[in-house]
Amino acid sequence: MTRVAAHYREAVDGCPEAAIHPDARRGQCDDEVVTDSPAIPAATSGPGFPRIALGVGWVLAALSVGVLGWLLFGISDRPDDRVAGVVLLGAFLLGAVTAAAVLRYGYQARWLSLVTSAVFVLGGAAVAVLLSADGTPAASDLLLLGGTPVACGVATGLLALGRVTAARRR
Repeated sequence: MTRVAAHYREAVDGCPEAAIHPDARRGQCDDEVVTDSPAIPAATSGPGFPRIALGVGWVLAALSVGVLGWLLFGISDRPDDRVAGVVLLGAFLLGAVTAAAVLRYGYQARWLSLVTSAVFVLGGAAVAVLLSADGTPAASDLLLLGGTPVACGVATGLLALGRVTAARRR
């Protein structure tokens, strides 16, 4: 009997799952079959992970900016705050469209993601200017309402740049 056949014989006798996984280590049965096979990738590797990370980043960015825009538009009674809320709601819609495009089209939507990131940064700056136009706003208001879109735009921009450089390496 050859060495490989002897290994399979031991695997079948000792652990039925090992017969299915030829790279399984001995002594690992039932739910703990450990393989050294390159066919089982890690959760953070492969071509799909950057696309999923970018898509989830856009979903989170759109939701955070959308909630702020909705609250600012719905609660505030000053006209400048309502305009700032509309700007944030517009950024939410653009972010939701970008998230859908990234999750659906992946590689082709990377430039849309970079442009939307720039729009988020500019929208955050515009909201800060709108809030400070009628007087001296609190620094916390500027950081929350103007800084959140900027932070989201920077984060998704960095994810999109990582996606672009990964695509160039291929």
